[in-house]
Amino acid sequence: MIIYPIPDILIDGFTNDQNGASVGTIFITAVGGGGGYLYTWNKNGQFYSNAEDLTALSAGNYALTITDANGCSSALAPITITNTVGTNNPENISGVRLWPNPVSDRLNIELIDLEDRINACVILDQRGKVVSEINLSVINSGIEVSNLPDGLYLLRLTTETGNVVPVRFVKSR
Repeated sequence: MIIYPIPDILIDGFTNDQNGASVGTIFITAVGGGGGYLYTWNKNGQFYSNAEDLTALSAGNYALTITDANGCSSALAPITITNTVGTNNPENISGVRLWPNPVSDRLNIELIDLEDRINACVILDQRGKVVSEINLSVINSGIEVSNLPDGLYLLRLTTETGNVVPVRFVKSR
C-alpha cells in the first residue's frame, strides 16, 4: 500500500471588486502532495477557470479544488468576492491613459487627476499571473514591454488608499 500526502492550499491574498469594474483577485499557492497541480475554480457553482491565481474578478463565490500528480485532491472553502462601492469620484479612480495600444516596445502611461499616489504597479497575463512588477520610478518615462510575448495584458495600479486601477492593453510586434 502506498500512502501519498494530500496537497494543501495556502491563500496568499484576495481583493474585492470595486465599483463593478471586475478588478477582484485571488492569489493562492499549492503546497505538498505530488506536485503537478491541476486547478479547478468554480464561480457560483459553475466552472470558471483552470488558472492558479485569478484576476479581473467580479462579485461571486469562488471555490477551488486542486488535484496533484498522484490524483490526490484538496478543496478550498469558497472565497466570496464582493463588489465594494467607493465614495471617491469614479473619474478620479480610473484616470489612467495608456498609449500606444497595441504596443510593441514601450508603453506610455499618463495619470489623469488621480487623487492618490500609486503604491504598486504590476502587469498580469490572461491567466492572472504577474509577469512583471514595475519599478514606480519608470512610470513617467514609459514601461518596457518588448520582452513580453504578444497577447492581452492587464496593467494593475494600486493606490495608497487601496484603490485598484486596472487597464487592459495589447502587446503586438
